[in-house]
Amino acid sequence: NDIFVPNIFSPNIDGQNDVLKVYGMGIDWINIRIFDRWGELIYESQSTEDAMNVGWNGTKKGKEMSPQVYVYYLEGAFLDGEEIFLQGNITLVK
Repeated sequence: NDIFVPNIFSPNIDGQNDVLKVYGMGIDWINIRIFDRWGELIYESQSTEDAMNVGWNGTKKGKEMSPQVYVYYLEGAFLDGEEIFLQGNITLVK
């Protein structure tokens, strides 16, 4: 069982670290929610597929978000039934 959420990304369309994705092995399901510093929900995965393969591109409703620190809460489970509860910070840089 392994899971990793990067703590920094740069959605500046240079082809490197443009999308924030969750990485891991042995994951059954996950849901990640990302909030700005005022507690407003900015992004929420709709499925494990979204969180791990599509990811967050640094926008909300098509509008680019400003460079700042965001907070995430992740919950889910591994294939063996072990539950996952993580929280942390993500820095968006341009």
